[in-house]
Amino acid sequence: MSQSTCPLCGGCRDSPPLELHHSRYQFCPVCLSFQRLAGISDDVQSHDFRLTYGAKRMIQNAAQDRHALWTEVMGHLSILKDSHEKPRLLDVGCGYGDFLISAQGTGWSVSGIEINPTMQDACRKKGIEVLTKPLRDLTPPFVKFHTVTYLNVLDSIPDPLEEVRLASQWICPGGRILIRIPNGALHGMTIWHLPRVPLLWSRYLKLEATPLNAWIFHPVGIRSLLESAGFSKIKVYRSVPVSGSPFTRRVVRIIESFGRILSGTHPLSTSVIVEGEWTPPDTVPNT
Repeated sequence: MSQSTCPLCGGCRDSPPLELHHSRYQFCPVCLSFQRLAGISDDVQSHDFRLTYGAKRMIQNAAQDRHALWTEVMGHLSILKDSHEKPRLLDVGCGYGDFLISAQGTGWSVSGIEINPTMQDACRKKGIEVLTKPLRDLTPPFVKFHTVTYLNVLDSIPDPLEEVRLASQWICPGGRILIRIPNGALHGMTIWHLPRVPLLWSRYLKLEATPLNAWIFHPVGIRSLLESAGFSKIKVYRSVPVSGSPFTRRVVRIIESFGRILSGTHPLSTSVIVEGEWTPPDTVPNT
């Protein structure tokens, strides 16, 4: 049986890959996260994101229904904002710029990174400064940001550890990274058990046929990732559901409440928000 090392936590992954209809996943028993081994490649990601993703009507409609999420994220960042006269925020994968507009309205100086042309145009029309290359192709600025955000973006990046390390070069000492991702404590369990429910499984396969997610992060895995990149004071919160009808959202909240009883320390919400503080290795704490 072949073995591999988990890029998130360094653990030994010695179980055979989980074979699904469109993809193969490798599970790590240490950080409880899944990595997609097949069905995901730089070519697929590049083609979809750069050429078609931003123009899809489904994506455009979903972006209109995220005001609750923007409010939630701003709540997490309020203390950081209030402690600086001119707080600066960078949103990686900023989409159509709606979150940055919301942040700007609360006093943040905002910038974004977006590689999709349709979304870049939307940002420019809203007056948002947008960089059009991924972090690995950009030079970190002299003036750093107080926070860098990844809202449903980091799980689509093939090498998230490299990405987060690059992001730290854009954050000032004492600043934060804030990440929102699908919750692997729930979605990982779904991958294992959905094949037993044919109706739900067939619906999941339609989503899986578009391989945008390179990772399914369990809270343990995303914590290990941030610690490996040098972040501290890491916290994981459940995140509000932002799509579906009011009835669907109510059902989701009931499931989440039941999940918190079963899962103990890990929230069983559909998504989680994770934040960590950046302190450069050569920074000497004040005494």
